[in-house]
Amino acid sequence: MPIRFVICHLCFVICALAFVIFVWDLGFLCMDPALLILEFNSVAAGIAMSDLLVKQAAVKLLDSRTVCPGKYIVTLTGGVDALKSSLSAALDSELGGTITEHHLLPNVHPRVVAAINGVPEYREIESIGVIETYGVPACIRSGDAGAKAAGVAVVEIRLANAQGGKCIVVFSGAQHEVEAAVAAGRAAAEEMQGLINSIVIEHPHECVPKFLEA
Repeated sequence: MPIRFVICHLCFVICALAFVIFVWDLGFLCMDPALLILEFNSVAAGIAMSDLLVKQAAVKLLDSRTVCPGKYIVTLTGGVDALKSSLSAALDSELGGTITEHHLLPNVHPRVVAAINGVPEYREIESIGVIETYGVPACIRSGDAGAKAAGVAVVEIRLANAQGGKCIVVFSGAQHEVEAAVAAGRAAAEEMQGLINSIVIEHPHECVPKFLEA
């Protein structure tokens, strides 16, 4: 078999594999992923559980850290079945009693996942909307509701870090879009009994937005 033919065949196989991987990744990115959020009353247990959760199923660890007041949160993304498998293993483990709260949120908007992952979407800011909540789940759910209700950017999701257990989600965009996003997010937070406050600022001064961006 000529060496040129072998090389051409190998190049074809490599290109085909690269295309398959690209299509797979694109399909994953186009789907609205699920999120699993767990809160622990022990920092050491939370760290150990982070390891158990990602080893149990094909899930991705988005966040694992201490939050005020002295608790630990773990946030994962992936398919619903995979996240359910990880959650079940965590609840059944020796450290399951350290889990104080857990929430599985299906079909979360990709902009919310990106903001949690530290890759927010930036646009020219016409208006700003901020929703303040108690608890991580209420914040994420309000961000998800707002992103799905209107064409806004999710500028930041700040989760209970050095804020006395409070969280904020920040939207930006056209005035009417931001108002719609805040209204939907506010309703979602109220449903979870986690709403503290919400505001909309039209045409904010240029010095303000830079302090809201992650």
